Amino acid sequence: MDREELVRISEDSSPDLEYLRSIQEEVAEKVVLQDEFDTIEYLGGFDSAYMGDTVVTACIILKYGSFKVIEEKSIVSKVRFPYISGYFVFREGPAILELLSEMITLPTILMINSHGIAHPCFAGCASHIGVIVNLPTIGVAQNILCGTTESEPSHIGEWVPLYYQNKIVGASFLSQEKNKPIIISPGHLITLESAIEIVKKSLKSHKFPDPIYLAHELARKIIREI
Repeated sequence: MDREELVRISEDSSPDLEYLRSIQEEVAEKVVLQDEFDTIEYLGGFDSAYMGDTVVTACIILKYGSFKVIEEKSIVSKVRFPYISGYFVFREGPAILELLSEMITLPTILMINSHGIAHPCFAGCASHIGVIVNLPTIGVAQNILCGTTESEPSHIGEWVPLYYQNKIVGASFLSQEKNKPIIISPGHLITLESAIEIVKKSLKSHKFPDPIYLAHELARKIIREI
């Protein structure tokens, strides 16, 4: 699936889910779970905020290490594709791709508030975007979409494997006290271990890593202004 096909599907208010599932299965076959990067220079974070059928999608580019904001951008669009669990990329993917194409600074690694391979077809939004743009991606989500853990992480920085169909597809990671763990999964061109380490280093004073947290705050700010 390419950008044009994703945009076409996102405009369909009555999607053929069987067809979309076949696309997800094709994407899963293209996912590479190896570290295909050297020095990390920049992290890109993506998140969205909604008001009715209006969505603000925001991107923040940070310098890795100092986590200084290098660039930020957002777009406002109308959503036609319905909210359907497991088909997130067809709802928000086109806006993410449009934003990424407009950024001056190309991030080494993308963080998306979604899932990577921790998905019923092993290809969530983070995996789709990574395959389309051929960049390492990490999915960081609020809740488990599929799979189970054998226990819960008990202290900050601890993680436990998330299993689905006898495979480790992600990690339940405790990032902040008195909060539920976040779910980390590799999207494309990165290992789970590296994804966890990068997320861990990107955590400041919030539950989510800074690239996603700051993108979320930017999107919410613009929604309030609208």
